[in-house]
Amino acid sequence: MDEKQKILRDFEKERKEDEAALLALLAGLGETLLERETNTGDAGGERARLLKAIDDLNARIAEIEEKQARARELSEAITLKEKDKAALLRDLDESYAVLGRALFAESGGAGGELDAVLRPFKAQLDSLLPKIRGQKDKIDDIAESARDANFFVKIGKGAQRLAAQGALGRSQNALEKVYRAAGEAYFAAPETVPLAGAEASAAASSSGGLRARVSAAGEQILKASGDKKAIEDDIGKGLGPGSRIKEAKKAIDAREKELVSLYQCFGARAADPESKEHALVKKGDKAALAGIEAAHEKINADEAKIDKLRASIGIDTERAALERLRKNIARAKSEIGAHEEDIAAMEAEAAKRNARIAELAERL
Repeated sequence: MDEKQKILRDFEKERKEDEAALLALLAGLGETLLERETNTGDAGGERARLLKAIDDLNARIAEIEEKQARARELSEAITLKEKDKAALLRDLDESYAVLGRALFAESGGAGGELDAVLRPFKAQLDSLLPKIRGQKDKIDDIAESARDANFFVKIGKGAQRLAAQGALGRSQNALEKVYRAAGEAYFAAPETVPLAGAEASAAASSSGGLRARVSAAGEQILKASGDKKAIEDDIGKGLGPGSRIKEAKKAIDAREKELVSLYQCFGARAADPESKEHALVKKGDKAALAGIEAAHEKINADEAKIDKLRASIGIDTERAALERLRKNIARAKSEIGAHEEDIAAMEAEAAKRNARIAELAERL
């Protein structure tokens, strides 16, 4: 019977596949007719409604994905532009320092607009320049004094020189900051200060160009950031873009299933010679009808095979149950026979005891 059960499962699987094939044929016929014919009544209107719903959902997904892609493009552009701006700012800092040095070189200290711009930095400059000269002289003196000295003195002088070089480096950095601040202050003046020297004019032109590029980069970053935020605010409403796409795809799946069901039902009605929809079938649809008829016959054959096999399995099941009953009956009869022998023995014993009682009663 186990082998028959396996065959039954194979038959049922085959029937399921044949039923799926029939539904596909019916859906194909229904889709063909609903696409081709115009007088399909409510079915045609329902198809148009479902197709529009699917198109609208796909358009919604495409819009969200397009905005997501645009937001990613803007984010990448912002990152690149910020790197460009950072590089420009470094170049601008260096340009400011060059400009500041050129401005002090041009300024004669005789007053005027340029001196007014540089005045806040003059005291620092006057302090740092001699300090740096002194630090350089000190380093030279240390090197000179260590030239012919013994090993231990050279070690000591080497440590002094390192300390002096560190101090010089800090002073030079401070001087660069002063020049940089002076160069930046030149552009902060209320009015443009005229420059006579070629070096200062060239440095001012270079710094001005870099300032314009930094400003343009900043504006581009600001605009791209605003556009990105607007897109993210728009697609981030409610569930968020990922969840909205997921919900839309789920809705599309449901509408597509409804559409397939509609095609199947319409195809089934069209395949029925007695239905009004059958009048829509044309000569070119005959092959589809033949396929549907063959699929019906195959399913009927499947049902017949399954029904016969189930009957055979049922008979086997009943026979097995009947055999169990017969064995139980035989066992019960055997048990009854054993009990009857015991009863007879006990009855004989009881008769003996009754006779003994009578015998003993005569002696009373």
